[in-house]
Amino acid sequence: MSKWRARALELFPDMRTEVESAASVGALWIELIMRLQHHYDADEASRDDPNLFRSICLYATWCKGADSPKTPRHVSFSAHNRTLLAKSLILAK
Repeated sequence: MSKWRARALELFPDMRTEVESAASVGALWIELIMRLQHHYDADEASRDDPNLFRSICLYATWCKGADSPKTPRHVSFSAHNRTLLAKSLILAK
């Protein structure tokens, strides 16, 4: 099992199916960003995972610092996803 997938399973155990079926770490990041968007679009009472933002930040930090040549050091985000992540940082305060 790839390091990125193993680490994702540790941080997102409730997403086992999505993590195991992701074609690449990039595909997994698309799923994570979509979940984050859904999380912040929902009203506070119906948010399903209070630790989602924390887990995503931990995973981003891990990916950036990963030393394996098979694990991408940088994950490319579209302008929309960078904006969403910045918005999430503000809302999390």
